[in-house]
Amino acid sequence: MSFVVRLLLITLAVVLALGLRLRAVQMLPVDYDEDDYLRAAQQYAAAIQHGEWNAFTELNYRSEHPPLSKIVYGVAIAPLKPVPEIPDQPTTASPALRLPQPHLLFARLSGAFFGVLTALALALLNPLAGILLALNTWTIKYSSQVMLEAIPAFTSLACVLAYMKSQRRDLFWLALSGILLGLTAASKYMYCVAGVAVLADWLWQEKSARGSWRNALTARHVEGTETSRSAAQDLSGVCHIERSEISRSARYDSSPLTRTAWIGRIALWGALALLFFALADPYLWHDPFNRLRESLFYHGDYASSQAVRDAGFPMWQPFVWLFGSVPWHPGVFLFTFDLFVTVFAFFGLQRLWQKYRVMALWLAFMLAFLLVWPTKWPQYILTVTAPVSLAAALGIQATLLEPIAYRVSRIANRVSRIACRVSHDRPTIRPTDVPPERLYVKPATSNFQFPISNLQFPISNFQFPTSNLQSPISNL
Repeated sequence: MSFVVRLLLITLAVVLALGLRLRAVQMLPVDYDEDDYLRAAQQYAAAIQHGEWNAFTELNYRSEHPPLSKIVYGVAIAPLKPVPEIPDQPTTASPALRLPQPHLLFARLSGAFFGVLTALALALLNPLAGILLALNTWTIKYSSQVMLEAIPAFTSLACVLAYMKSQRRDLFWLALSGILLGLTAASKYMYCVAGVAVLADWLWQEKSARGSWRNALTARHVEGTETSRSAAQDLSGVCHIERSEISRSARYDSSPLTRTAWIGRIALWGALALLFFALADPYLWHDPFNRLRESLFYHGDYASSQAVRDAGFPMWQPFVWLFGSVPWHPGVFLFTFDLFVTVFAFFGLQRLWQKYRVMALWLAFMLAFLLVWPTKWPQYILTVTAPVSLAAALGIQATLLEPIAYRVSRIANRVSRIACRVSHDRPTIRPTDVPPERLYVKPATSNFQFPISNLQFPISNFQFPTSNLQSPISNL
């Protein structure tokens, strides 16, 4: 794919993501939990307006979830004029009939901004995958409302992409991956499964390079792997890195690396994740262990609550969400291709494993968690829409684009061969190359061509055998 075509496809992904999310921001009705998170944003906005920064260590409305997304919404509405705080309602309450404007609009726009960034980040790796993610109705809905999904969906994807770019060697990209994982944890715990996939792929690569765990813990060399190299080159091409820089980056895989070095990189990555999780969650600062324990254990209790039992979703409900588009809000979503995207994703799983193993692990771990976890709300599938879109793009490439390109190239080659054969078998004849005796006279009354110049009638050589003529009467 040429640079110009790639750039146009990335631009198309961004334009689609932006346009469809702006449309959803304006048209979607108030949904469950939007009043809760907008109320939390009002509290943070009031603290910012009054300069009460210490309040961040005590504020966290709906403390079962980390506060980073709610803080971002508070920053978004802080410039606006304060309005009466939204009343406190139980989590099982119906959606609010109306919420204050333009506060709702500004908060939704901030979420939509991160939704566009998510589509852009995936498009940098694979433009078609970015387009598919931009069109996903579930992603559009829950990144265009005042929900907790938009920010961790972006940071978790960026965490994985930074790890892929690092090839497990580059300290800058590894540090960035760890920081993004910490911000993911400070937004919503569930999305941290992406970090588990990164760690699993990291250990897998180190073991595969040396043949066994014993060698991995004692050997000093790391052999290169095609998976990490191809993924890093994809990202390098997107970031406009020169060929020499790509080659230098590829040498990370073959450079000597001691046991202390690769284990130290993992420790640095994990330490940065923990550090930035703590920095981005000021609610934990005064009483970290008790507050974190209460926040985590709440979800186990809620999973067995009456509200979850009343929903009655079966174990396979995540696949129901993935194999369909948003069934509500008719007229809001212009494209409903989610079923086809999921089908093509199955055809692309093999290539996903071969080329982007960490993405395949992310998808597998997250789907396993969603199937086992009793709470199966539809917004949870935003944890897998990025790897599903990438798998679907690879599936479309394998089942449609490559066969079509192959057939078109075969037809073009066949036409070219026929044209060459005809041009050699029928050379161009000029009038001066024809001898005069082969010229034809064309009568005016017909299209018949008669070679008069070559006509010879042998009258002079004709002999009539009169001497040998005998009458049959003489023989009587």
